[in-house]
Amino acid sequence: MLRKNISLTDEHIKMLEPFIKEHEGNISAAIRSVVELSCKKPIPSSPETAGVAQLHIPLVKWLISNSRGCVPDSGVLREIMCDLGFNLRMPSIDEVCDGLWRMVNNAGFPVQAEVITKNERSIVAKFKGSDPIFNEFIAMVISCTFASLDPQYRIKEADNPSTLIKISYERDDGAYERIIEHFGYNQSSCDELKSRWDWWKWVIETTAMLNYRMIFLSESVLEGLLQGKDCPGGITYLERRSGKYYKEIPFDEVFPLLKEEFKNARLVEDMSLRADGNEILVYHNFTDPMVMASIAKWIEELIKVYWDKVECETSALTTVFRRID
Repeated sequence: MLRKNISLTDEHIKMLEPFIKEHEGNISAAIRSVVELSCKKPIPSSPETAGVAQLHIPLVKWLISNSRGCVPDSGVLREIMCDLGFNLRMPSIDEVCDGLWRMVNNAGFPVQAEVITKNERSIVAKFKGSDPIFNEFIAMVISCTFASLDPQYRIKEADNPSTLIKISYERDDGAYERIIEHFGYNQSSCDELKSRWDWWKWVIETTAMLNYRMIFLSESVLEGLLQGKDCPGGITYLERRSGKYYKEIPFDEVFPLLKEEFKNARLVEDMSLRADGNEILVYHNFTDPMVMASIAKWIEELIKVYWDKVECETSALTTVFRRID
């Protein structure tokens, strides 16, 4: 047995915590588990490895990193079930779990997948590894497969620290929606990109070419501006983002949305709210006094929905709004 002294940072110790707990505080055993995971070789010629393309881990990580937040199509899940031999019959939950776990282990991912408890009504599983990217990917694939069963198992709750994901599943409808909620955080954006790729490609390339000196306005807002309205728009955005009627949105929810709306549209450089909640500071992108005054008036009209009386003061490239009691 080779004995060597090694140095570990606090960050590395934190990554090892699940393995250290598993081995009851034995750090050497924990490190051996990590080495075994990293060097794991796939077992050839089994149903679980049918059609599996073997790639180097760095390339796999690159592929997964660039598709994070997207959920596989239902056709992909059907193919997985077929490869596991479940295409002609409805398997028991024991068979599904055993097949999925063998598939994960044989594919060589540096993740330990384990069922803690399972029965016909619920499943509790954990996914443990040193890399959060692989943990999330395997947990998402397993969750998608559970969702494709009949009856389906949906995510009930998920605990997601960096090196260990624990998920509880329950037999109920709405499994795909729960997967989108937990793992599909980039799904809608990617779907939009794919549906109008040429247009979004033009937007991105043009924005970069002009060093992000572009303004993003809806047709109705542009129409209001050309008509010379003090408040050409903005309420529709607040309502759709919050899901509430604009007068019913609490101000502590409105301000982040207002900041998001004007900053991302490139109408202002930034907006901040004082800790006491009675003063808003706006940093302008524009230098022309008339333009700054028009934008300040626009923001003031939206703020007045929530503040009865507002005092406004503009100097240099900033505008301050104060609530008057």
